[in-house]
Amino acid sequence: MTTHVLTIAGTDPTGAAGIQVDLQVFRDFGVHGLSVITAVVAQNTQEVQQFTAMTGASVAAQLNALRDDGIAIGAIKVGMIPEADAVLAVCEFAESLGVPMVVDPVLKSGSGNVVLSNTTLDAHLQLMKLAHVVTPNIPEAVQFTGPHTDVLELADAMQKLVGASVLLKGGHRLNEDDEIVDIWCDEDGPRKLKALQTIDEDVRGTGCQLSSAIAAALALGHKPETAAVLARGYLNDLLLHNRSRIGRGRAVIIRVDDD
Repeated sequence: MTTHVLTIAGTDPTGAAGIQVDLQVFRDFGVHGLSVITAVVAQNTQEVQQFTAMTGASVAAQLNALRDDGIAIGAIKVGMIPEADAVLAVCEFAESLGVPMVVDPVLKSGSGNVVLSNTTLDAHLQLMKLAHVVTPNIPEAVQFTGPHTDVLELADAMQKLVGASVLLKGGHRLNEDDEIVDIWCDEDGPRKLKALQTIDEDVRGTGCQLSSAIAAALALGHKPETAAVLARGYLNDLLLHNRSRIGRGRAVIIRVDDD
């Protein structure tokens, strides 16, 4: 029986982030991808140029169409949602469904051109409290918890705030002397995850792909920490072997057969 996983996020014309790349990740994991669009984004490998946010009513209508059809959803991944009403519509849907949910709290685009209002941030916090796993980077976690001097302390504060397991992405540093390391934190406390082979290049869409991979693994029955480990390994392999510069900006991950 086919497993279905839902992504709720914005679009990306380059196919490197958002809805488009989430669906590719789902296919890589052997699950069928469903999608609800929260924003139509004009972006490329260099920048976000503009976006049109979907209203809460529009997002709710998309979600209700899936619910009315009786499609069995195995897990949900949530990415960029610019409007507070749309976030609240997702909260209502997630509560009614009761399946594993991964929230990647996209508070601004990589180029910094999309920044969320305080009202939308409050709604995102409500959403994260319904999640099984949240995947903030360090600046995003600081936005919700306030400043900390140690990444383990930051991950622990984030976990206590939302109640979900936290994969704190270590692509940023709190201090110049800090090592770059991913932190996993659940009810047993924070711990550093095994370091993976690094690349000296900034690649677009990695946060989207990581959270989508975790959601797919959860839908397939893996426990949260195991799903995170599988997702990190999957993404690291793509970074090492499938990155390419297709435009004038940052590299992206592409999926093209070598044959």
